[in-house]
Amino acid sequence: MIYVFMRIIFYGFLISIFVSCGTDEIPDFLSPSNSLVDSRMKLELIDSFSIKVSTYKLDSVSTVKGFRILHGRYVDPIFGVVTARGFFELKCERYNIEEEAVLDSVVLNLAYDKIFYNDTTLAKTIQVHQISQNVRPNSNSITFYNTSDLQVSNLLGSRTFTPTTSKVSLKISLDHPILNTIFEQLKNGQINNQSDLTNIFKGMRISPGNADNNSITSFKAQNSYTRFYYSLPDEPNEIFTFDLNFNDLESNKYFTQITSERTGTNLANLEPQETEFASTTTQNQSYMQSGIGIVTKVSFPNFRSSVFNLNRDGYLLKSELKIRLEEEYISEHRFPPDSLMLYVIDQNNNFLFTINEPSGKPVVGFISKTSPDISEYYLTINVNPFLIKLLENDQYLNYSLALIPFDFNVSTSRLVLNGEKHSNFPAKVNVTYLRYND
Repeated sequence: MIYVFMRIIFYGFLISIFVSCGTDEIPDFLSPSNSLVDSRMKLELIDSFSIKVSTYKLDSVSTVKGFRILHGRYVDPIFGVVTARGFFELKCERYNIEEEAVLDSVVLNLAYDKIFYNDTTLAKTIQVHQISQNVRPNSNSITFYNTSDLQVSNLLGSRTFTPTTSKVSLKISLDHPILNTIFEQLKNGQINNQSDLTNIFKGMRISPGNADNNSITSFKAQNSYTRFYYSLPDEPNEIFTFDLNFNDLESNKYFTQITSERTGTNLANLEPQETEFASTTTQNQSYMQSGIGIVTKVSFPNFRSSVFNLNRDGYLLKSELKIRLEEEYISEHRFPPDSLMLYVIDQNNNFLFTINEPSGKPVVGFISKTSPDISEYYLTINVNPFLIKLLENDQYLNYSLALIPFDFNVSTSRLVLNGEKHSNFPAKVNVTYLRYND
C-alpha cells in the first residue's frame, strides 16, 4: 500500500512539472532517451481512441446580451437563409417640449458596433416598423430569445445602405402620423411618464428586405436613439432636438430575433433539442452556428474501457482534441472565430458546466492556421481534464462536450468541422499516456 501511495505522489510530481512546462512540450527528463524513462516509465502517444462528432440544436438562445442589436439577411450554402431582426422599446429623454414648438423631422440613429458578418460590399435594406405589442417576455419566460417575436403595424421608414466602418452611425429618416402624435402629446402634457408613452407607442423593429442577400450588421443599443428635430417661431435660425433613447438596457427591453430557413440543406430536419445528427450522416461534417443555437457535440464512447484494456499502470498526461475546419466554407466574409467555449452536457444535450484547467481557468478551444501561407485551419482543445474525470467518475460516462463560439448569443458566425470518419483529415483525440513499468 505504501509503495502504491508513493507511486501516486511520484506521478503527481511529474505531472505538475509537465503542466508547468506548458502543453506543447515534454520535459527533458521525460524524453524517451532519458535513462529514468527507459528504466521505469514510458511515454506512449495514442491516437486510436474512438470519438463521435455530431450536431444538435438548442431549443432557443437568449439574445439579450452585450447591448447589441443585429440586422440583416443572407443566404448560406450550408445553413440556409439567415435573418436577424431587432426589437426595442424607447424612453423619453424628458417630458416637456415648448408649446410653440414645430416638428421638422424625425431620424432613427443606429450606432455601428463595427461587427459585420458575410458580404458587406453589397447594399442592403433596413425597414423600421412600429411594434404593436408591449416589449416584454412571455409570461412563462424571464428573457427574450432568438425565437421571440412581436407583432408590428406601421412602416415608419426605410433606407438602402452599404455597411461601413468609416461612419459612427446609420441614420434612417422616419415619417408617420404616429410620430407627430407623440410630439404633440409631449407638448400638451398628455405624455408625462414612460407608461403614457408606451400606451401609444410600444417601440420599433428593424428588419431587412425580404429578398436581401448580403450581410448581418451589429448596432450598439446603448448609443442609439430616435431624434426629433424641431424649431421655435421666435428663434428661426436655431435647431432644437428631443431624443427617445433605448429603454432600460438591463431589463429586457430589447432583443434580436434570429431565424434560419434550412430547407434543402443537410440540416433541414434538425429540430431541437434531443434530435442529433451524427457527422457520418451529414457528409462527415459537423456544424456550429451562433444566434440559431446549432452546436457541435463531441463524445468519447468506450474511452474508459479502452484505457482499462491497455492493461498498463499509468496516467493520462496530455489529451488533445484536434479537428480540421472545412476550408471550402471559410472566406473573408465568412471567417472563423479564433477560439471556442467548451461545456459539459448530459445525455439530453443540456448544458451543465465548463471544464477547468488545473489553474482553475475554463478550458478554451483555439482555432489557428497551420502556417500564414497555407489555408488550413485546425481546432485544438485540451480535453485532458474532462477525460481524467471520465476515468474517475461514473457520472461522466453519460456526459459529452459541446463546442460553441464565444459570441454564441449575439452573432450569426458559423463553422463547418470535419467528422471522425472524414476521408482525409478525420477528427481525433491524441493522447500522451505515461506508463509505469513494473
